Amino acid sequence: MQTNFSDYENPCYEMGWGGTSKSGRPSNIFKTAAVQPVKPEKCQEAWKKGYYPRLICTKSKGNATCHGDSGGPLICEDKLTGVVCFWQRLRYRNT
Repeated sequence: MQTNFSDYENPCYEMGWGGTSKSGRPSNIFKTAAVQPVKPEKCQEAWKKGYYPRLICTKSKGNATCHGDSGGPLICEDKLTGVVCFWQRLRYRNT
């Protein structure tokens, strides 16, 4: 698995059937969201004690994962890179 996320020049993709509105109801359509991996140092800074070395954090300017997307793939450069397991809106500075 890739660990140097600065090597990813293209976006990665998270996918799933998760909610697409504030109601959190699952989507009827399988959705894909373009995301960018966050450098491990920034991820650790954001998660503090909840961080562990194999955690992959991503950011997006638009769509992202939501309730119901857990278990979906994280695809980077046409390879399964991770699995969506939880989400939280965090703010990153200077990433």
